[in-house]
Amino acid sequence: MDALTGARFVAAFHVLLFHYGGPLLASAPAWAQRLREGGYVAVTFFFVLSGFVLAHNHARAAERGELDVHAFWVNRFSRIYPVYLVALVSMVPLTMHAPWGARVFGVASPTAKTATFLAHTGLVQGWVPQLATSWNLPGWSVSAEAFFYLCFPLLVFQLSRVRRPGHLLAAMAALWLFSVAIAGAYLIASPDGAGEVTRASSGRWLTALKYNPLVRLPEFAIGVCLGRLYRAAPPARHGGALAAGAMAGIAAALIAGPSIPYPLLHNGLLVPLFAALVFGLAQGGGVLGRALASRPLVALGDASYALYILQFPLMCWLAIALGDALPENGAAFRAAYFLLAIGASLASMRLLERPAQRWLRDQLLPRLPAWRRAARAAAASGWPSAARSAESSG
Repeated sequence: MDALTGARFVAAFHVLLFHYGGPLLASAPAWAQRLREGGYVAVTFFFVLSGFVLAHNHARAAERGELDVHAFWVNRFSRIYPVYLVALVSMVPLTMHAPWGARVFGVASPTAKTATFLAHTGLVQGWVPQLATSWNLPGWSVSAEAFFYLCFPLLVFQLSRVRRPGHLLAAMAALWLFSVAIAGAYLIASPDGAGEVTRASSGRWLTALKYNPLVRLPEFAIGVCLGRLYRAAPPARHGGALAAGAMAGIAAALIAGPSIPYPLLHNGLLVPLFAALVFGLAQGGGVLGRALASRPLVALGDASYALYILQFPLMCWLAIALGDALPENGAAFRAAYFLLAIGASLASMRLLERPAQRWLRDQLLPRLPAWRRAARAAAASGWPSAARSAESSG
């Protein structure tokens, strides 16, 4: 689905604009500034899209009880971990140089830095509010995705029993209402005592709301339902109108962003629009879909994960490399950064991610028979697909 691949780049670029594009749009009209400032919602799009694509690729195998759970986990690990680890390790020298380390880590002690590094290495930082945004900040969403991947075989197996489109839509509505209700409960209870909550607000409970993998799971689960719905629904001719309408709705919501409670907008309020966008693009997407399916955008979309996960280390190292040659908050520096980030992501896909993915598969997949006990334990928990996978492996 080339249009969805191209959309991944647009979403990743939107995140970069949110983080670093301010100086480039300093003279832009207010509506454009608000679109940029809402770039954090693109992570919700990633969660929905991830669930959709995985369900589209694996739901039929789950229905037949043939989903190879072990191979699925190996493939997911080999896809996300190599460049994630490179991004994380690239931050290590910053901890060893006082001026650089103070900028990124504040006054954290060596012991704290080591503990947080190990948490990030194990992809568990999202579970601890104090750790979620340390080291490589965008890594929190990879921590969430790792949890989603662990849950996916059970999710898709349970949803494989739901065949009627109406039931799938009802499940999606319930998950969305639950997700919004969590954010609404935070607003009502105000456990951080912060008054009006904005992007500048902080607090342990707000951090947990934003980054905890369990809180964000409904967004991914909606994507899984959407993938099942796409399989079950008859072909439609209105994908272009659906995608265009969803994109217009997303833009309108972001422009109106200051009037929408921040926790709701951050945590899934726009999921129905993102789901409509994904569904419409999967059905062709009309003019928008054809634009996103262009060869350059598809190539950039393939590299969008690297663009997303390398953004912070690249910013740190470029600031160090250029020193005082260019003001860091100037438009020239930011333009150089965006060019570097896009070039590095394309190089990473070709030189690091794909070779490492192949190597890890070659190393790990042949060892799957040694994991039969884990498969049997999973089968005892109600995953018959894992049991069949173990039986077929030996």
